[in-house]
Amino acid sequence: MEEARREAELLITQIDALGDYVKEELRPSLFRFFKESNIKEDFILEAMSTTHIRTKVMRRFKTKFVDYDYRRVSLKPINPQHLPNDFERKILKNFMQNPEIKRWENIVDFNKDKYLVVIKPIHVEKECLVCHGKTKDAPKSLLKIYPRKEDFHWKVGDLMGLEAIYVPLERWLLEIKHIAITTFISGMLTVILLLITIEGVFWTIVGKPIKKLTVHFRNIISGNVPLSQRLEVERGDEIGELLQSFNQLANHLFEAQEAIKTYAQTLQTIFNHITDPLALVNLNCKVEVSNRAYQEWISQKKGPVFNTECDPLKADQNKTCPIALIRRVIETQQPVSEYISSTEGGYYYTHLYPVFDQTGKVIKVVHYVEDVTEKKKIEEQMAITEKLAAIGQLAAGIAHEINNPLGGIILCLNNILKTSMDEKTKNQHIELINQGLSRIQNIIKVLLDFSRTTELNLRVCEIKDLIENVLKLINYYLKEKNIKLKIELEQKLSPVYLDSNKIEQVLLNLILNAVDAMENSEEKVLTIKVYHKDGKMFIEVSDTGSGIPPHVAEKVFDPFFTTKPLGKGTGLGLFISKSIVEQHGGKIWFTTSEKGTTFVVEIPLEGRRIHEG
Repeated sequence: MEEARREAELLITQIDALGDYVKEELRPSLFRFFKESNIKEDFILEAMSTTHIRTKVMRRFKTKFVDYDYRRVSLKPINPQHLPNDFERKILKNFMQNPEIKRWENIVDFNKDKYLVVIKPIHVEKECLVCHGKTKDAPKSLLKIYPRKEDFHWKVGDLMGLEAIYVPLERWLLEIKHIAITTFISGMLTVILLLITIEGVFWTIVGKPIKKLTVHFRNIISGNVPLSQRLEVERGDEIGELLQSFNQLANHLFEAQEAIKTYAQTLQTIFNHITDPLALVNLNCKVEVSNRAYQEWISQKKGPVFNTECDPLKADQNKTCPIALIRRVIETQQPVSEYISSTEGGYYYTHLYPVFDQTGKVIKVVHYVEDVTEKKKIEEQMAITEKLAAIGQLAAGIAHEINNPLGGIILCLNNILKTSMDEKTKNQHIELINQGLSRIQNIIKVLLDFSRTTELNLRVCEIKDLIENVLKLINYYLKEKNIKLKIELEQKLSPVYLDSNKIEQVLLNLILNAVDAMENSEEKVLTIKVYHKDGKMFIEVSDTGSGIPPHVAEKVFDPFFTTKPLGKGTGLGLFISKSIVEQHGGKIWFTTSEKGTTFVVEIPLEGRRIHEG
């Protein structure tokens, strides 16, 4: 590039010198000569036109140096042969848009050959306007050669055209290519020889002992050689230190392997002795690892365990079975726990915990099952005990409710038997007797429904009906205790999916506790409030008692904890209520102050579906 630039600069300097000579010496001398000699000729193209002379000289130059080229062009030339080509028009446009550019230089491809192109702009000078100005001022001899009718509208300083030198780079490129190929071949031969030498030395010093180490390592992996077998170390250099370090590492791994085996055996023993079924299950419902209890349940076809492959994503979301629970774990990425009952009468609490990969995707689940059949029976017995205690507490009121219609029935019967009366009066007495019997029958039905032992029987219920059933049992008791009752039901309450009998038991327990809490209160107001919020139903039972002390508040849901006198409470009411509400997928809590206590029961509107079978 430097050589090409130097040649281009020499050519431009020589051509500029030739043009300056014509412009500054030859042309003025000829003008004076014509004037002094009264010669009619006023312009000689071959001697006075700098463009003509430069072009002719460079044509002679090209006869020897064919690949070189010189161009002097203008957008409005006197000689039409000096019009620019497309490439030169682009350069002229660039000079017009950027007048500060005094020189343009670049490598350009022409006919698959590369040229260094150096271009300079030509600006109008005062001397140029003699020929390139107005027609009337132009030399007559010039107009005879290149006639024109229109004036040039150039001004001093305007961009008139450009001159370009095209210097071929092929010679230098071939030379560089030859040098590069020679250097590359020599270098490659040297590098290959060097690599062969280095590899020979490297194999002797490093490769051979590393190969020995690799073979030993592969034998350990394949099991042909124990980790405890050591390699012989015959050298004291870095390779020897490497072999020695490998021996130490192998020994450490051997000790760790033995410790892991012992630890794994201990874990397997613990795992197998867990009495509840426990297993690791993949997303195809296939059991990968399981303890002895889980295997026994599979062989006995007992409880909710996995025994066949399946696709959880095809499971019904509304069912509560292990397959559907896996789908819920995959979709929520949260642990899932549900109660599941079987047709054999078993009752199980099954838990599924997600196992994630590094990206946070669920890849397996840990399945743990508790057989809570006996626990449920105990809870049912406790619930029955609490029901009986509540019935005993209400016994006087229920007896009064039955006794009133019973007295009316006896009176009507005596009148019919002992008094002569017409048919109309007799029918009126019989109607009163029927009404009294219906009232007694209704009270006994509610009492029997409340006291009977039932499985969790979920169905769509109206909460208003549940409250009315409970009030039928407790109305007399509330009147006896001088309790003012306030019922606040939200309009258009939606039906809720629950076990009506068990929720009635919860309401009765909360109401009885509220009545007892207001034993010594001046104003005794029992408020039952029901409303919806965020897809859940809330039941609030509030009293105007003195509140629950802090030391008592933390124990109110504990079994057998009571503050009532001996014989008045079992301490199971709130414990059973909490268990029933949680079976429905809900929550129970309370707020308390010196002005009273409010217990809140929260139950999802759709409830928790329990799968039978």
